[in-house]
Amino acid sequence: MTDNLLKFFRLALLLLLIEIPLFAESLPDTNFQLNDGVLIRYDSCKKTILYDKVAAIHRNGDTLYYMRSSGEKWIAGFLKDNSDRGIEFNITGNFKVINKLYGENNIFYFLAQQTIEPPKNNRYNFGRVFARYNPDQDTLNSIDGVVDFHIIDGKPLILRSDSLDYNGSIIPIMLRGWMEISEIICSRVAVIKGVIDVEIVDLITGKSIYQFNKNSAADYNDKYNLVLEFEDRNIKANSKTSEEQSIYYEIIIDGVEDSRTETGRGDLSKLFYKKLLPGKYHIVKAERWELDRAKERYVRMNNIYQPDEVKIFVPENRIIKLRIEFDGKTYSINQSVVYR
Repeated sequence: MTDNLLKFFRLALLLLLIEIPLFAESLPDTNFQLNDGVLIRYDSCKKTILYDKVAAIHRNGDTLYYMRSSGEKWIAGFLKDNSDRGIEFNITGNFKVINKLYGENNIFYFLAQQTIEPPKNNRYNFGRVFARYNPDQDTLNSIDGVVDFHIIDGKPLILRSDSLDYNGSIIPIMLRGWMEISEIICSRVAVIKGVIDVEIVDLITGKSIYQFNKNSAADYNDKYNLVLEFEDRNIKANSKTSEEQSIYYEIIIDGVEDSRTETGRGDLSKLFYKKLLPGKYHIVKAERWELDRAKERYVRMNNIYQPDEVKIFVPENRIIKLRIEFDGKTYSINQSVVYR
């Protein structure tokens, strides 16, 4: 289903935005291959081994860009189809691994790891940096916290753990965890692929427009696009049990008291539905109230027993769900997109 949906989006955008060419350009006779770190050039009559310890290559027209290690330093180079040796440049920088390379107009763009071990707070970007090296000026500029990148008409598209950065605009995305820029369609639509989910982003309008996975598509409802679910889990034996409690949550959105959940035992799930303005960030705050049987009224719990406020982005055509669980001492909050 994932492949079929991608084909649908690709075909629709091609028909709307471009004229499909009738003939493809002829491929050059020279073919470069990277095999276990060895860069090999295949011509019609021979095979030539060019370099070893090559980490990444990228072909753009008749130019091959490559990066290779030499001792503790990195060397960036490019060569033409008819060349046996490349034009090379030494790159300064503490890079352990080169993950990806793109070359254009004699500029090197690459994704690299500055450490082998991933940081404890984010195991997905592995301390990666996006770097741009200009050999004419011998300048190296880098940005950290980057998951993936792509170059569109000379402009970098940067994928971070929760957003896309393109042409000066930050576009929030819903995918989390491992992901990559899978495809760019018509120089304006980015296909972001996760472990299971796929997200479609229109770079020109700056909006995430659709999301799906292998089994289903994102759900949508005209009446609400935010769901809050509260539940007490694993309450310790020495604390008041969920069966003895009667609680509810007051909901405050963007600083304004909105409504409240139904009242009931803590271990029973409580749901709250709200329609928020899509394409915007919102601040959601929940306040826990419990029945004080001695006072015969509900009282607001101490701040140490309150969940933190959450800043969320509500995308177009989707429902965001926040599941908030309380274990008697602390809260865990999980954000997800609702699927059909």
